[in-house]
Amino acid sequence: MMVINKEKYLSKILLEVYDSANWLFNDERWNGSEENFLKLLNENEIILACNDTNVVGFLSYFETSGYAVISGLYVKKENQKAGIASALIENLIDNLSAKIVFAEVMVNALWARSFYEKYKFELVSKQYELPSELKSFVGHNDWSFVYKLDKKC
Repeated sequence: MMVINKEKYLSKILLEVYDSANWLFNDERWNGSEENFLKLLNENEIILACNDTNVVGFLSYFETSGYAVISGLYVKKENQKAGIASALIENLIDNLSAKIVFAEVMVNALWARSFYEKYKFELVSKQYELPSELKSFVGHNDWSFVYKLDKKC
């Protein structure tokens, strides 16, 4: 019998999904390390997408002061274009108590931008003042755009 640490096991699985999904960019956000995924698990809620035998995608998010921030949405490359990301985002939107949701999207990730727009997320202008509680988690910079969904609409 082998005893496995659940968090370490899950972090390895999420890292595999991330590496597969992130084949186009060398995103340094997680630095490709298991330790950073353990931190992600401890600081975020995780929604998993699974087929019969494997985790094929995940969405990570956290809520604070009535807001939610999507910190990651990844689907394995071989499972993309199958509605998995849509199922993850719909699950989040339907079950989230926060009324305003933010997502940060890389400037050159055109498919991600159109994906969020499909779900009524709106591009936030650089003049928009982000809530102070979120400034250390999401913000305007040269490599990303911020999108916002107001669930009251």
